[in-house]
Amino acid sequence: FDVCGVVTDLDVSWTLNHSYPQDLTLSLIRENRTAAVLGTSLNCAVQDGIILDDLGTGGTIGDAKCPDGNLTSPPSYLPHEPLSGFNGLNACGRWKFIIQDRVEGD
Repeated sequence: FDVCGVVTDLDVSWTLNHSYPQDLTLSLIRENRTAAVLGTSLNCAVQDGIILDDLGTGGTIGDAKCPDGNLTSPPSYLPHEPLSGFNGLNACGRWKFIIQDRVEGD
Protein backbone atom coordinates (compact mmCIF):
# COMPACT_ATOMS: atom_id res chain seq x y z
CA PHE A 1 0.00 0.00 0.00
CA ASP A 2 1.27 3.49 -0.80
CA VAL A 3 -0.69 5.15 1.97
CA CYS A 4 -1.53 3.52 5.27
CA GLY A 5 -5.18 3.66 6.16
CA VAL A 6 -7.81 1.61 7.87
CA VAL A 7 -9.26 -1.42 6.12
CA THR A 8 -12.95 -0.86 5.41
CA ASP A 9 -13.62 -3.48 2.72
CA LEU A 10 -11.15 -6.19 1.74
CA ASP A 11 -11.32 -8.30 -1.41
CA VAL A 12 -8.73 -10.94 -2.33
CA SER A 13 -7.74 -12.13 -5.79
CA TRP A 14 -5.49 -14.96 -7.01
CA THR A 15 -4.53 -17.12 -9.95
CA LEU A 16 -3.34 -20.70 -9.48
CA ASN A 17 -3.05 -24.02 -11.23
CA HIS A 18 -2.89 -27.23 -9.20
CA SER A 19 -3.64 -30.80 -10.25
CA TYR A 20 -5.45 -31.58 -6.97
CA PRO A 21 -7.09 -28.35 -5.78
CA GLN A 22 -9.16 -30.28 -3.25
CA ASP A 23 -5.90 -30.73 -1.29
CA LEU A 24 -5.40 -26.97 -0.84
CA THR A 25 -6.24 -24.55 1.93
CA LEU A 26 -5.82 -20.84 1.21
CA SER A 27 -5.51 -18.42 4.12
CA LEU A 28 -4.80 -14.75 4.71
CA ILE A 29 -3.06 -13.60 7.89
CA ARG A 30 -2.41 -10.04 9.08
CA GLU A 31 0.48 -9.52 11.52
CA ASN A 32 0.15 -13.08 12.89
CA ARG A 33 -3.04 -12.06 14.70
CA THR A 34 -6.02 -11.84 12.41
CA ALA A 35 -6.60 -14.76 10.04
CA ALA A 36 -9.23 -16.00 7.65
CA VAL A 37 -9.44 -19.26 5.75
CA LEU A 38 -10.33 -18.16 2.24
CA GLY A 39 -10.98 -21.54 0.69
CA THR A 40 -10.50 -25.21 1.37
CA SER A 41 -11.16 -28.32 -0.71
CA LEU A 42 -11.44 -26.31 -3.92
CA ASN A 43 -13.03 -27.91 -6.96
CA CYS A 44 -11.26 -26.33 -9.92
CA ALA A 45 -7.74 -27.16 -11.11
CA VAL A 46 -7.22 -23.80 -12.83
CA GLN A 47 -8.35 -20.66 -11.03
CA ASP A 48 -7.71 -17.49 -12.98
CA GLY A 49 -8.18 -14.09 -11.39
CA ILE A 50 -10.54 -15.36 -8.71
CA ILE A 51 -12.01 -12.60 -6.57
CA LEU A 52 -13.25 -13.24 -3.04
CA ASP A 53 -15.60 -10.68 -1.55
CA ASP A 54 -17.94 -10.81 1.45
CA LEU A 55 -20.65 -9.68 -1.00
CA GLY A 56 -19.74 -12.29 -3.63
CA THR A 57 -22.55 -13.28 -5.97
CA GLY A 58 -21.14 -16.63 -7.14
CA GLY A 59 -21.70 -18.55 -3.89
CA THR A 60 -18.91 -19.87 -1.69
CA ILE A 61 -15.57 -20.63 -3.31
CA GLY A 62 -15.64 -24.20 -1.96
CA ASP A 63 -18.94 -24.86 -3.73
CA ALA A 64 -17.96 -23.28 -7.06
CA LYS A 65 -18.54 -25.56 -10.06
CA CYS A 66 -16.27 -25.64 -13.08
CA PRO A 67 -17.36 -28.17 -15.68
CA ASP A 68 -14.32 -27.52 -17.89
CA GLY A 69 -11.88 -27.49 -14.94
CA ASN A 70 -11.45 -23.71 -15.04
CA LEU A 71 -12.86 -21.08 -12.70
CA THR A 72 -12.74 -17.35 -13.35
CA SER A 73 -14.21 -14.14 -11.99
CA PRO A 74 -16.64 -12.50 -12.44
CA PRO A 75 -18.63 -13.41 -10.53
CA SER A 76 -16.88 -12.88 -7.24
CA TYR A 77 -17.16 -15.62 -4.63
CA LEU A 78 -17.70 -15.76 -0.88
CA PRO A 79 -14.68 -16.78 1.21
CA HIS A 80 -14.90 -19.72 3.61
CA GLU A 81 -14.56 -17.24 6.51
CA PRO A 82 -15.57 -13.57 6.20
CA LEU A 83 -12.99 -10.97 5.23
CA SER A 84 -14.81 -8.42 7.40
CA GLY A 85 -12.67 -9.65 10.32
CA PHE A 86 -9.90 -7.46 8.87
CA ASN A 87 -12.06 -4.31 8.88
CA GLY A 88 -10.74 -1.62 11.20
CA LEU A 89 -7.13 -2.85 10.98
CA ASN A 90 -4.29 -0.72 9.68
CA ALA A 91 -3.71 -1.65 6.03
CA CYS A 92 0.07 -1.31 6.39
CA GLY A 93 2.12 -4.05 7.95
CA ARG A 94 2.85 -7.66 7.23
CA TRP A 95 0.22 -9.64 5.34
CA LYS A 96 0.66 -13.31 4.42
CA PHE A 97 -1.25 -15.18 1.73
CA ILE A 98 -0.69 -18.86 2.48
CA ILE A 99 -1.41 -21.79 0.18
CA GLN A 100 -1.12 -25.07 2.05
CA ASP A 101 -1.11 -28.41 0.24
CA ARG A 102 -2.45 -30.83 2.86
CA VAL A 103 -1.50 -33.98 0.90
CA GLU A 104 2.04 -34.96 -0.13
CA GLY A 105 3.08 -36.59 -3.37
CA ASP A 106 1.38 -34.59 -6.07
